[in-house]
Amino acid sequence: MRVKILTAVAAVLQATAFAAVAQEPDTMRDPTRPESRGQHEPQHLGGRQKMMMETVDTETFVEKAANGSMAEVEISQLALQKSQDEGIREFAQRMVDDHTAANEELKVVATEENIEVPSGLDHEHQGIVERMRKLEGEAFDHEYRKRMKEDHAEAIALFESASQSPQVSEEVRQFASSTLPTLQEHGEMLEEMEMTTGSGAGSTGDPQEYQEELPPDAQQQPY
Repeated sequence: MRVKILTAVAAVLQATAFAAVAQEPDTMRDPTRPESRGQHEPQHLGGRQKMMMETVDTETFVEKAANGSMAEVEISQLALQKSQDEGIREFAQRMVDDHTAANEELKVVATEENIEVPSGLDHEHQGIVERMRKLEGEAFDHEYRKRMKEDHAEAIALFESASQSPQVSEEVRQFASSTLPTLQEHGEMLEEMEMTTGSGAGSTGDPQEYQEELPPDAQQQPY
């Protein structure tokens, strides 16, 4: 009798389990379906990067590309003045050369489209430059590498979006497409520099290690 009872209980539990599985949403069992892919989106992109991956129009792209590129030139000019790290100095000079050339090309393309290109940095990017200006030595080197890595991730997302957006004019799309490989090369250079230097000589790699050394108005702010 006891064996029969246990057998019956086991059969009920097994039937309950099968019913529960049958009632599960398909998206939980098949992550490749469109309905479930949103649950598995990459988490490494920040809010600004996700925004830039969305469709942009011509004027928005020109404004963002110009400000980002001008900021990288100014920050890299600071690196040439402040850093004693040869790898950083070589990278900074490449940034100045490439982004100055890209800025000039963007002006030509935008002028043909009757779009005004910003002549100076907006408030947000000017604030970034001023915070970098207050750093010295290893703290500057660490923040420069970090800033360049983040900025290039955002720039690549922006240029990829513009190169495919139907809301961007043909000439500007071509500019985005032709400039994108250079930005991707910069990203690869940053990865190689990171592998070579780690997080900086004598550093634990923890950004908080540097933040604690900075005055409050010079610490990294979200942007």
